Amino acid sequence: MAESLASTYNSYGRSGYRKVSYGNFVDRSDTTAKELFRLSAGDIPTALRIGNTGAVSNAATNARLSIGSTSNATYFLAAFDVKSAGALTNGGGPVSLPSSTANLYQPLAFDTIVTATYAEAGTASTAGGPWFIEMDVLRDV
Repeated sequence: MAESLASTYNSYGRSGYRKVSYGNFVDRSDTTAKELFRLSAGDIPTALRIGNTGAVSNAATNARLSIGSTSNATYFLAAFDVKSAGALTNGGGPVSLPSSTANLYQPLAFDTIVTATYAEAGTASTAGGPWFIEMDVLRDV
């Protein structure tokens, strides 16, 4: 007797992973952790990109974005200087930050609220951003 598709799936496990992309904006006013999106336990973050959708920050010394979680504000990216990075464009799309990011390609141990925080030093900026944050995740299906 032939096995049903459902029993074959249950017997041999899941079918793999699928890529999911999340995105949200961060503004100069987001100086406390802003919720960007929620990831599930077992998700595997694989890429983080930042793109400036407006003017480059004119903060006197620096303008920094940190991407993390509610329990660790810099879990994925610590104090990335969006002023020094300029317009953050790459052929019209957001710039990938593989050398600056942390904790990629590691399954999340628990549900995670991804947050972003903007900070600057020196004379306060009057222009800059918003920045688009994009994260790619592998999700077990």
